[in-house]
Amino acid sequence: MMDTELSLKKGDVFFGDDNSGLEIWLAENKCQKQLIGEDIIKKMLKQSETVMDQEGDEIKTIHLWLFAYSGITQGAEKLIKQHNILWSSKKDLNQLLEYVNLRRLPDLIL
Repeated sequence: MMDTELSLKKGDVFFGDDNSGLEIWLAENKCQKQLIGEDIIKKMLKQSETVMDQEGDEIKTIHLWLFAYSGITQGAEKLIKQHNILWSSKKDLNQLLEYVNLRRLPDLIL
């Protein structure tokens, strides 16, 4: 079972399998108009390390996924590629939503 040391905040998503520990998904949801930078990617990598430190013996796979409403910076993209992090923008998610006949994401009004 996951120890409470991992601190998740609003916008963080954690999916785990408590049965025999197998596959972990850590997702970060960023609905903002500015592009997501390297700091967020580094935070995700740190969270992944924390999970591995706490539950590493039981984990077969850990996936990182970022939803960045407006996209990412070039520096963030480099880190994402380097660490095989999955990511989606509003445009990407809307294409999936349309494919399964669900409504598109609303425009952000800030």
